[in-house]
Amino acid sequence: MHTRDEDVMTHRILAAVAGFAMAVAAGTTGASAQSSTDFLDGFYLSGSGGVGIVSDLEFDLGANDVNIEFDTGFGFQGAVGYRINKAWRVELEGSYLSADVDTASFGTSAATTLDGYTAISGSLNAYLDFGNGTFSPYVGGGLG
Repeated sequence: MHTRDEDVMTHRILAAVAGFAMAVAAGTTGASAQSSTDFLDGFYLSGSGGVGIVSDLEFDLGANDVNIEFDTGFGFQGAVGYRINKAWRVELEGSYLSADVDTASFGTSAATTLDGYTAISGSLNAYLDFGNGTFSPYVGGGLG
């Protein structure tokens, strides 16, 4: 049986993962800068950064309502890859997202000791490129 603290922690972790997924799906919206630099034949670097907007979290825990509001956070991503040929490339990617908890309440009590959350992820990706011009569609997949 889980305690209330464990359930709240589980939901905070789920909120962090959901916030990170939303930021990635939105392409880390906001003031975003992206670069890609070839530094050796076949090798490349890429990176991006931006604002992470996390939706507030509301759920019932027994007879108590839990509400957590998040401040606007930030995130960045970086990758190092290798172009095998004109069609195939592989890369190792890492991401970081951080946001503070603005307010949190459990039932009628306000929580004052919550710091925030940090999400770190990594993946190994493979891409199949269909062009090498200004517009270059691709299909990719990864494990992370």
